[in-house]
Amino acid sequence: MIKKIITSYSWNQIIKQNSDNPQFIRIVEMFLKPDQIYSLKFENNFKIANASWEILLIHEKEVSQIKITPTMHFFKEVNNRPLGFSPWFIAAYPDVSKWAVENMIYLKDVPPFRGHFENEEDYIENKAFKHHVLRLMIDYYKRNINRKLECELD
Repeated sequence: MIKKIITSYSWNQIIKQNSDNPQFIRIVEMFLKPDQIYSLKFENNFKIANASWEILLIHEKEVSQIKITPTMHFFKEVNNRPLGFSPWFIAAYPDVSKWAVENMIYLKDVPPFRGHFENEEDYIENKAFKHHVLRLMIDYYKRNINRKLECELD
């Protein structure tokens, strides 16, 4: 998904480095910049979120040296990675991802989510949650669970 290695915390610079990737630019503009996601935390988390179990196993020593956020340790176990969440979302919002998975059965009854989980085509696209549903999850989490996101700038 991300062709060039992210080396800066400036999302504008990262957008320029990935100018040939409109899907990633859209994610940065819709999610990462507005939520003030720290790009170095994102980059480290993304290395784990995007890695297969073979990579994690074969390169266990190198993987253990990557400085990831606390909740991302949960997602190092490939079996803990939820269906419907893209690697970029798990990397940027590991706390929201884990909370959503643990509470998914109840979300459909929470007022902001009512009606969004009736038909799969309303909330899933290409085997992942649609952006408007992810935004609902983030906003609800920030308002009601924890005001500060794990990967947010300090």
